[in-house]
Amino acid sequence: MLWVIGGGTMGRGIAEVFAQAGWKVYMREVEPAALDRLRALQEKYPNLQAGGEWPITPPSAYVLEAVPENLALKKGVFSELAFRIGTETIVATNTSALSVHELARELPYREQLLGWHFFNPATRLALVEVIPTGFTASQVVERSLAILREVGKEPIVAPDVPGFMRRR
Repeated sequence: MLWVIGGGTMGRGIAEVFAQAGWKVYMREVEPAALDRLRALQEKYPNLQAGGEWPITPPSAYVLEAVPENLALKKGVFSELAFRIGTETIVATNTSALSVHELARELPYREQLLGWHFFNPATRLALVEVIPTGFTASQVVERSLAILREVGKEPIVAPDVPGFMRRR
């Protein structure tokens, strides 16, 4: 199961990628208008559920954060996750500009966190940048690459620098 935190454009698209691949997906979205837009996806994919609360199911094996590009907001989400995930849960951020290392720095589960930078529209573009931090465990990177390939993406490992991939 994948939890997607944030049901905006990117969160919705990423949830759809995993739902199309047959994964069970739970989307957490607190904004009522965005939650209403998720209803159409729920009708299309019965394996996708959405709500404003944290799921009461056991911890998911995978969590993807896709809230707006605001460092304090993202750090708040990651703090809330600390009591809701397991020791084997992979936690990814879909940030496109913030330092993944900075997001992970103060987390008790920082070795489980990395970036999965999907491109818009996530349902159509195959490339996903996988951005490990100085804390990320190597098995988390390897599992991430395998998971992303499983859902039809072409993951590449990218450095945690502004814009991630860059010409040398």
